[in-house]
Amino acid sequence: MLIEKRGVGMRRYNDYMKLTRDYLMNMNEFEVTIKNLSDEIAMNKEILDTAISAPIANYSGMPGGGTGELTTVEAAAANQEARRNEISLLEQDYKELSLVMLKVKRALASLGEEEREILTDHYVNNKKWTAISLTRFCSITAARQKAKRAIAKMALAILILMAPFQVH
Repeated sequence: MLIEKRGVGMRRYNDYMKLTRDYLMNMNEFEVTIKNLSDEIAMNKEILDTAISAPIANYSGMPGGGTGELTTVEAAAANQEARRNEISLLEQDYKELSLVMLKVKRALASLGEEEREILTDHYVNNKKWTAISLTRFCSITAARQKAKRAIAKMALAILILMAPFQVH
């Protein structure tokens, strides 16, 4: 299978490789962030749902209609709008990060068992190349080369839509 890189220089390709490595190195943190975003969204929605309605202005006997009470209503409405905007931003972050993690997991799952284990051991579990080479019965250089080829496969799978690749 030939890959024709139209308009994608080697520098940009290397950037995709680095980005893929970064995704792998931060998988655990991304998972925690996704859970925290989910919790924060739920908390904000609960606050919004249980917010006490602002009092209705009492116009009786007050010239001008009780502007102090209207300020409370306006402040409550502004707080609710700000919370809705915050929820919207959190949901967008949640969706984007969840999609990235889904792509990374799918790309990792598409690799062969040995490639997947080498990448997981080194980038996710922070094992040294020496330890990986001993468990794989290969040299450090061979382990690194297998990882580099696996990263290239993952980069293509994850970032195919971001780069103008044509597969023939």
